[in-house]
Order: sequence, then structure tokens, then C-alpha cells
Amino acid sequence: MLKLKTLVMVLCLSVAMTTTAGGVLAHGSSHFKMDKGEFQTLIDKGYAKKDIYHAKGIAYFAKKDIEDVLNHYQKSGSWEKTASHFGVDLKKMKAKHKKMKAKHEKIKKFYKENEEEILIFIAGYSSLSIEELKKIQQDNSLKTQQLMRAAIIAKLSNSALVDIVNEQKMGKKFYEIAKNRNVKKNEFIKEMKRIHHEMEENIRS
Repeated sequence: MLKLKTLVMVLCLSVAMTTTAGGVLAHGSSHFKMDKGEFQTLIDKGYAKKDIYHAKGIAYFAKKDIEDVLNHYQKSGSWEKTASHFGVDLKKMKAKHKKMKAKHEKIKKFYKENEEEILIFIAGYSSLSIEELKKIQQDNSLKTQQLMRAAIIAKLSNSALVDIVNEQKMGKKFYEIAKNRNVKKNEFIKEMKRIHHEMEENIRS
């Protein structure tokens, strides 16, 4: 059985990987992201942030409610016992995390090495000139991957890219913007995978 320190590391790193947010995440990495409202509700009930994150990881693999996991943890005082109670194999969880991390790093490398080609693709995808797109990116200090997420939300919601970026600039998370514009998680992930494959094909050709 993995030690508690290892469990905490696996869960925290897994949560940290989901940087786009709660119902709509890029590259299928939305496993541990929580809805902001759900998170705040648990905080208001007195649960510690770190415990919520840990419980979310176990809840995802066990397909259980987060609060059920938190309640069991409070009774047992052990994340190992809690994971075992819900039938979660910590070794498999660790392997899943490593696979996700490797995929995440591969995608980051792809974006870094092909930034200009990807920006040209996003410009065409968004019906903008490359100059217009670069101005939006520079004015809002957006990374290429952030620009891609905004472009997908804009496309799926029939919105202008600049409107999505402006909302993000005002402090909204991409998942909030997507949710407010009725963009579903499965639609976003499907479109992200589709255009990522298309970009790879275009760059290789």
C-alpha cells in the first residue's frame, strides 16, 4: 500500500493538472476539476481545501459523491483506509496520473515547437487575420493554449473570439464562460481533439 505522502502527492498533482476548469477542460484532463459552486459549498460546511482536493480524486475513481468520501475520511482519519473503503487502487491512480502528466507534457511541447503554425490555424478557425489574432493575444497576455480554448468556446457558442477573451480578462474562468454560453463538456473535448488532430496533420504535411 502506498504511503500517505504518496497519496497526497498523487491527488494534489492530479488536481493541479486540471487548469482549465470544471465542466469544460482541454485534452480530456477534466477528471479532478470541481465546479466552483460545489467547492465553495464544501468550504462553507467546514471542510479544509486540501481535504476537498484529496477527496475529489478518490471520488472520481470510485464514482462516489465527494462529501461521502470526506465524511468517511473524518471518521477513519486515514486517506489510505478511505481509498480502500471505496475500492480505489492507489497504484492504478498513480499510473493514471503519470499517463495524464506525460500526455500533458507532450501537448505543451507540441504547442511550444509549433506556435506560429498553430496561431495561423487559430486565426483561420476564428475567421481572423493572423495580425488581428496576435493583437488579441498580445493585448491580453494569452498563452497559445489559452487562445485555443477561447477560440473553441467562441466557435461552439457562435460568439466572437474577442468577446470570450474580454470575459476572461474580467476575471471569469473559461469553464464559467463556456457554461454561461451553453457549451457542453463533451462538445468542447470532442472539438478540441478534432482540431488538435487536424493541426498535427497540417503541420506534418
